[in-house]
Amino acid sequence: MIHRRSLIAAAASAPIAGLAGSFAQATPVDPHPVWLEQWRQAREAWHTIDPDAEGGRQSEIELECELDRLEALICTTPAQTGKGVLAQFRFALADNRDFLTKEGVWQDMHIKLFASIETALEAAA
Repeated sequence: MIHRRSLIAAAASAPIAGLAGSFAQATPVDPHPVWLEQWRQAREAWHTIDPDAEGGRQSEIELECELDRLEALICTTPAQTGKGVLAQFRFALADNRDFLTKEGVWQDMHIKLFASIETALEAAA
């Protein structure tokens, strides 16, 4: 049997339950773009180190560890948004450009393919 009090109590709690559900379904934000920027900065810094200078070898080792950490995060954390996928794609291009852009492919179609994929990902992100 439904009582007036139980009906009022259920009605009063319904908006709160709906609000809690909306927080649970919030739009995901991927950390990949931030990681990619940190990786780029660390890589740029790594290229400026003189390993023969005082403390240079230690700085080089520390940056290599940071690059490895960021690479693992970018590569093993599944992206949930277009921006996350785009960051992963840009990392793949940056880290493998020499391999991916070797000469000898007919009319440089592989380079055109990657540019086309990047353009599509930018539009979707």
